[in-house]
Amino acid sequence: MSSGLWDSVLELTNMAQEKGSDPLLWALQVSSNLNCAGVVLPCPELANLLVSHICWANNVPIAWKFLERVVITWA
Repeated sequence: MSSGLWDSVLELTNMAQEKGSDPLLWALQVSSNLNCAGVVLPCPELANLLVSHICWANNVPIAWKFLERVVITWA
């Protein structure tokens, strides 16, 4: 997978967090972008990216809500 794609997912995640966006809307936007790039969900690479981002670089409550929404939406 292109690192640019994963960078865009992190950018969307950071912007959503800054704005306090609804996690469902964020999940739909990320899903749409990944679908356009041909990524099939659920995607282990996405899970790894989000968990790493939250656990190591961005451990804030809303980030956990985004991760929870991913699990619910794409499970």
